[in-house]
Amino acid sequence: MNKTINIIFALSFMSLFFVACNDDLLEEEPKSFLSPGTTYNTDAGLAAGGVGLFDEISSVYFNYALMRDYMALANGGTDFMRNGIEPEPSAGEAVALTNSYSPSFSDNVLTDLWSHYYRLANNATTILESSTAHEWENQSLQETTEGEAYFFRGWAHLWLTMLWGDVPSVRESVNGVKTDFVQEPQADVIQYAIEDFQAAVSFLPEEISEQGRLDKAAANHMLAYAYLCAKDYPSAEAAAQSAVDSPNHSLVTQRFGSKVDKSNGNPFWDLFQLDNHNNNPEGLWVLQNGNGDVTPAYTPAENGGPAVRFVRIFQSRIELVSGLKAGPEYGGRGFTRFAPTMPYFEIFEPNDQRGQMPNLQKRFIAIEEGNINNQPVNLGDLIFDFDNPQAGIITDRTDMRLRPYPTKWLKENDPNDSTKYNSNEVGYTGGTIRDHYILRLAETYLILAEAQYMQGNQAEAAANINLIRERSGASPISAGDVTIDFILDEKARELWGEQYSRKVDLFRTGKYIERVQKYNSEAGSNVKEKHTLLPIPQSEIDLNSGNELQQNPGW
Repeated sequence: MNKTINIIFALSFMSLFFVACNDDLLEEEPKSFLSPGTTYNTDAGLAAGGVGLFDEISSVYFNYALMRDYMALANGGTDFMRNGIEPEPSAGEAVALTNSYSPSFSDNVLTDLWSHYYRLANNATTILESSTAHEWENQSLQETTEGEAYFFRGWAHLWLTMLWGDVPSVRESVNGVKTDFVQEPQADVIQYAIEDFQAAVSFLPEEISEQGRLDKAAANHMLAYAYLCAKDYPSAEAAAQSAVDSPNHSLVTQRFGSKVDKSNGNPFWDLFQLDNHNNNPEGLWVLQNGNGDVTPAYTPAENGGPAVRFVRIFQSRIELVSGLKAGPEYGGRGFTRFAPTMPYFEIFEPNDQRGQMPNLQKRFIAIEEGNINNQPVNLGDLIFDFDNPQAGIITDRTDMRLRPYPTKWLKENDPNDSTKYNSNEVGYTGGTIRDHYILRLAETYLILAEAQYMQGNQAEAAANINLIRERSGASPISAGDVTIDFILDEKARELWGEQYSRKVDLFRTGKYIERVQKYNSEAGSNVKEKHTLLPIPQSEIDLNSGNELQQNPGW
């Protein structure tokens, strides 16, 4: 996606929480700097502002702290994600569901994510209002701009209400101080999101014009998910079916791309290799991060510019083990802020490639000399094998230093291939040059399967689930095998760390408490009914002095 227009939204003039201005200033019409009035009065200005909405999404992935907060609140403390070896205080306590996790103590974490969604909703609303007032010359450009704005406003409201419950919605843009927001029932906010996704479907093109943009299939994917949240299963099925029927999208079932010649790879692994994200029909929405050779300004090893930085939060701290070190051999230096729970590794069949090397890093070979428990470690020695721990020097499968981790996001490491090894990706950098899937068609098939199952169509649901399983070598299931728990397991097998919000899936299916208690030994003893919604940030309740916002039950 063209990043030159990012400057348009470098300003924060559309934040929901504006600094107060006096009346004289509010009457000004500034001409010397960018504002909605001076920017959104041409086709190009509005279109640039529309593309700028992508920046708000990118800000999560490019900002380590915001990604940490998002991951902690939207995915951490679930059935298959717990704290890693080095949890950061406030985010870590939100993941473990400790008593310290509260509307006040975790206020920065909560406010970061809450404000992100409201900025996005307000920015999108401003663009839609400005577009209505503008006389467009290019109808195609208008439809794309409005379609993406509707998509992002629906996106913001859906995640807000599914994470927090009854929340205010943004139906008119806010360009000043507002202290009387009114909460709306969750069902109403979901319906508002559905209407926005419907509009996005009608306006967005069948095929994207630039990498990283949105099309009808992506909008239908989110429309289908919003219908699941509303428990309108026939409509969810219809929208999901429209997405999977898109002529421009299909599941990847054959080896392809930059590492097709690697004998230990497979189609699932190929999906995540360098340069492959935009080079396949499965990606519905791909975050553009970029190859360091092409966009060095976005490579953190050289100049600390914006780039996907969250990769380190999933990788184990292998350098804490003698004989191992942080470097490109194992994907770079990990921080292990988050890790799979132990039961996660038990949901894979032996033949399921998603649960094996090279998709899960489960086997560690010494890459330098060392000493473990007075035993010399030589180069090439087997230090740990998760599937056969007795064969290694370390035999403890619960050792968090060597907790297996998905390799979907690792730094590129192929020093023997000069065309695919980027010297900027050294071991201690904080980011990767790989792109990132936000929405992928494999998830759409699982949304479709759930909608079919909830209508009693188990055979059709099983057939769609089997399309995903067949790709990775897992055995086919029958109609009688389909349950909500099986679908949730399949989503974890396919989408761990990718899925936008595991917590929302567990909330909306009523499975959160049950599955956290069953699978998460860290959070299971702490989980309570109040955890089925996030606490509203206390600072937002305090700022809304003109109307009382009700805190969620139990908080």
